[in-house]
Amino acid sequence: MPPTSLGRKQAESIQAPPRLSYDTLPKGPHIRLLQIAQASKNLTSETLSVHLTAFPLDKAPRFWALSYTWGPPRYGADYEHYKTDRKTIKCNGVPAEIGQNLHDFLTQAHRLRLFVHQNSAADSNVPDSEEPFLYLSRLKEFAKKGGETPDDDDRDGGADLNLPPLALSPTTATSQNSSNMEPPQGRTAYLWIDALCIDQENTHEKSLQVGFMDVIYGRAERVLIWLGPREPNEDVLWALEEFVPSLYRMVSQDTQGAYKKKSLSLTDHVFTRSLGEESCERWRMSLFALISFFSRSCWFSRGWVAQEAFALPVDSVAVLAGAKPIRFEQVLQLTSIFDHYFSFSDILPMLARQKHKDPEDETFWPDSGTMSNLRRFPLIQYHLARHASTDRPWEAILGLLDKMSALQFADGRDHVYGCLGLIKSMVGPLDGLMVPDYRLTAREVLMNTAEMIIRNIPELDVLFSFVGRHDGYQPTSGKASDIPSWVPDFTRPKRENTLYRSLKLNTGPCSTAPRVGSNRDQTAELRGDTLFVKGARLDVVSDSIHIGPTARRRMRGDWLLGYMFRSGCYPFGGQARERALLETLAAGSEFEASKSLSVAESARDWFALTLSTCYLEEDDVEEHFSSKLKNVRESRPWLPTSDMVTKMMGLDDAVFLGVRNRNDWHQLTKTNLVGRAILETDDGYLVLGPRAAKSGDEIWVVKGSRLPVILRKSKKRKGYYSILGVVYVHGLVLHDAMNGLGDRMKRIGLV
Repeated sequence: MPPTSLGRKQAESIQAPPRLSYDTLPKGPHIRLLQIAQASKNLTSETLSVHLTAFPLDKAPRFWALSYTWGPPRYGADYEHYKTDRKTIKCNGVPAEIGQNLHDFLTQAHRLRLFVHQNSAADSNVPDSEEPFLYLSRLKEFAKKGGETPDDDDRDGGADLNLPPLALSPTTATSQNSSNMEPPQGRTAYLWIDALCIDQENTHEKSLQVGFMDVIYGRAERVLIWLGPREPNEDVLWALEEFVPSLYRMVSQDTQGAYKKKSLSLTDHVFTRSLGEESCERWRMSLFALISFFSRSCWFSRGWVAQEAFALPVDSVAVLAGAKPIRFEQVLQLTSIFDHYFSFSDILPMLARQKHKDPEDETFWPDSGTMSNLRRFPLIQYHLARHASTDRPWEAILGLLDKMSALQFADGRDHVYGCLGLIKSMVGPLDGLMVPDYRLTAREVLMNTAEMIIRNIPELDVLFSFVGRHDGYQPTSGKASDIPSWVPDFTRPKRENTLYRSLKLNTGPCSTAPRVGSNRDQTAELRGDTLFVKGARLDVVSDSIHIGPTARRRMRGDWLLGYMFRSGCYPFGGQARERALLETLAAGSEFEASKSLSVAESARDWFALTLSTCYLEEDDVEEHFSSKLKNVRESRPWLPTSDMVTKMMGLDDAVFLGVRNRNDWHQLTKTNLVGRAILETDDGYLVLGPRAAKSGDEIWVVKGSRLPVILRKSKKRKGYYSILGVVYVHGLVLHDAMNGLGDRMKRIGLV
């Protein structure tokens, strides 16, 4: 977590501490460890002092590694103070500026005597394997079993600790600038804090240190997560310690997904019966404080913390907020509940109405982005675990990089470098293409990553599913620019889900797509910035139709109504056009359409909702759809009557939203439509593709890809193409298409 990787975008302007006079580390893997001097109980910024000592990595004494954020909290009355304020401490006797949050941690550690004991009663012969620090010992036990915060007597130095010191071997330790300061008073435990333990101005050193940062955190005695000085209130502690474990046990036993559509407000009788009405009511009243507390810290949106938090087993990770320890396991349970088991969109209005009990919360406003930050960790855990049950770990790695792209790194290169420890845990050592080197640009790092992926994936659609982040994108500082279209840009998030996921689920319209050649059959060749593949053009896009996923957003109702009442069925498979359209919209979802009445009813309601949105502002409703929808009920069971559409148009927004949110087809299609559009081709195919697509773009089948791709002719290089991403073509049997187009296969270059 170098200070080049801040906790949020607003913190990118924060500069690294002033240049310290670091001694060059000896050859071979070495690290610096930090000790906090306990020189005075009347602590001020000027008297706060730390001391650095260098060790060979394999002979370093026991130490704790800190996981924190350099920048300010996400909100709060003190946001501006945190954003601009700097604190000066002494590091090896030299003044150095650090950010407010790190200063708060060092101050709290000093006040709690978190890493110190009196050496007056020390016995230097006691083995270093014994826990020498009372407060940390209590934190360790709390992390495993839960318990009370250490007593105030233990915090303020009033207790006679009578514990052994850490041995400091003069043969393996090198004091940094030791002549500039007196040794710390009292023996202190060792810490690893990136901002001070890495010479940030030394590009070579920083590259080496980042390269084995996973080893540093993996060899730490404990990882300590610092959430900031604000402590959780009693509602937050009750929820974490008592309610969340019970709720997690209950929902984690659900193998049918029964809770996915349930509200996080837990008003359903299945929860009140099992957990108790009183507990569920207190949960509802605690939600605002719970979400506000965890949302305030940038720790959950910061990229580096994923590698730091998962370097050790869960019970070896401690969380500290102010002086309050929190079990990391309970934090993971909470984020898993948010991510896996419940719908939370309906609780946002409830949270907004709740009374602010804490002045710190006055500037907090719950929204979907807030919740998303708290849901990251289960997604990362999923990708870490996924490789254990598959022989295709690089697919999981691509998914991991994709999820990490939504987290905050100030340096675009760290979107890859911040994942390397996790990646090595999945596939072992990496070659030179993915070794940290801060002399490279973000573009070069992403190019090297894409080349590494191409070497290791069996099918090209795995890579092509993650491209398409370039169109209309203006890079910010530290991000990649001018990268080839076939290179995934992991410096910014890709909004839509990947269509190839349906191939892994073995459900949905894409599930029958066969393997058509393999990337390992030398179907792709990389030359410089150009990726050469073999393929054939299937069709050309004639129209692009944007269907908004939000309520009351207008769409092209003329196209929708006109398409459904064109003569004849869908030309590829003989389905009714409305059914072909809905199955295209739901491509890649965990759903397989059936002929059951419930599915037809849900589809009919969806069309009524959508058409009412299209024509809400039209004066003459009858002119648009009455004659066409008048008698469709018997012959077209998936279509609504004109009366149903008119009724939907008369609903107020609140009722309309409720009806829409309960509709199965809406739930299935809303995520698929983010960043996507329905495309129609010259030959009549319906295609689910990227929203950036436009008339004239071309649909291709490519050897080695299980999904078709959409290409656009390059304006700069005649005869070459840029790739926009993979697409779903409704009714296309890819194997037959490949055979039929075999004589038209040719080599093309993607730039």
